[in-house]
Amino acid sequence: MVEEPSYWQDRFPTGRRLGVLIGGPAAYGGAALLGHGWAACDVGVNASANSGTLLLFVLPFLWVVNTFLFGLVFAVVSGSTRLQTVLGVLAGLAAVVVFAWFVFAWQGTPADSPDPRCPGGVPIWWPSWIPT
Repeated sequence: MVEEPSYWQDRFPTGRRLGVLIGGPAAYGGAALLGHGWAACDVGVNASANSGTLLLFVLPFLWVVNTFLFGLVFAVVSGSTRLQTVLGVLAGLAAVVVFAWFVFAWQGTPADSPDPRCPGGVPIWWPSWIPT
C-alpha cells in the first residue's frame, strides 16, 4: 500500500530548495548591511577583520537560518493552489527580511559606540522610522 506524502513531506523540501536560492542573496544582503553598519560606527579592529568575520561566520550562519526559516514559513503558509503558493513565497520573503532586520538591530548597532557618526549606536543613514 502506497501512502500519500504528508503535508510536511511535500511542502517543506520544496520550501528548503527555494530557501537555498532565496537565502543566499538574502544572506549576502544581511551581511552587507551589517558590514556597512560596522563601518559607519567604527566597530571592530579594522575592515579586513570585519570582512573575515562576515565571510567566515555571519554569511554562512545567515544562509543556513534563511534557508530553514524560508522553508518552514513556506511549508506553513503555502497550499495546493497557485495563490497559496505565491502567498507562501511572499510570507517566506517577509520572514527572511524580518530576520535580517533583527540581526542588524542585534549586532549592527553597538550601544557603546563612541563615534559621533553613530549617535546611540545607530548609523546616521539608518531610517529613523525603522526601529533598531
